[in-house]
Amino acid sequence: MATACPDEHPHPAMGESGSAGSAASRIAHHHSVTSTNTLALQQARQGGRYPVWTLADEQIAGRGRHARKWHSPIGNLYATRIVEASPPMVRITGLAFVAALALHDAVSSLLNAQARHGLMLKWPNDLLAGGAKLAGILIELEAADERIIAAVGIGVNVAAAPPEGATSLAALGCHASLDEVFEPLDRAFEARLAEWNGGGGFAAIRAAWLDRALGRGEPTTVRTGGQVICGRFAGLDDDGALLLELDGGAMRRIAAGEVVGNGELG
Repeated sequence: MATACPDEHPHPAMGESGSAGSAASRIAHHHSVTSTNTLALQQARQGGRYPVWTLADEQIAGRGRHARKWHSPIGNLYATRIVEASPPMVRITGLAFVAALALHDAVSSLLNAQARHGLMLKWPNDLLAGGAKLAGILIELEAADERIIAAVGIGVNVAAAPPEGATSLAALGCHASLDEVFEPLDRAFEARLAEWNGGGGFAAIRAAWLDRALGRGEPTTVRTGGQVICGRFAGLDDDGALLLELDGGAMRRIAAGEVVGNGELG
C-alpha cells in the first residue's frame, strides 16, 4: 500500500505533459508503494476516474517477469501506465513492444551518441545499454466486464543498478533527474500507443522494434518451458512471438520465453 497520499501534479514534468495523448491524463505520484502495477490495477479496477500513470519513489515489493524481485531503491524510475483495450487478448501482446519502443525513444533522447549507439531491445521486454540491462517492462492484465485492463509497468535504472548484468543512466554519463526521464517517456509512450492504434498498427511497431533488436539474424538461445532452444533469430510473428530458425531451416515459434546468454544457462 502507498505510504503517502498521491500528488496528482507534483511538479510540471510529472504533471500533464501537454501532448495530445496525455493532456487529459492524471498522474499520481507516491513516495513508497508495494508495486506501482499493483496499485494502478487496484485503482483501475474500481472504475471511474483513476490515474493513467502511477509513479513511486520506491517499491518495497517490486517484481519483474516470472515473479522475480525487481531491485527498487530510491533514485530510479518506477512507473505504470494503465491502458484499457478490447479483446482479443492476442492483440494486447503488442503493448510490450509499444512500451519497449517508448523506452528506447525516451532514453535515446537523453544519452550522448556513444552511449546511444549501444542501446538495444532484448526480446521480450528489456532495454539494454552496452549489453547490460538498463530498463525492464512487466505487463499484467485483468479482465473487467468487456474490456481488458493492462498495467504496463516500467522500471528504469536512473541513479543505480544491481551489481551484476545491469547498468544505469548515471553509469552511462547521464545524470538526469526523474522528471527529465519521465517527461520524454510519457511523450514517447503516447506517440507509440497512437501508432499501435489498438493493435491495428502492430506491423509498424514490429518493424520499428526489429530495427532496434538485439541479435536479429544472429545465433540465439532461448529458454522456454523448461527447454533450451538454439537457432537463428529470424524475426517476430504477427502477435510478437519470437521466430527461431532451427538447424535444417524449420521455424520454431516461441510465444513465451527468455533470450539468454551463455553465462545464464547454468
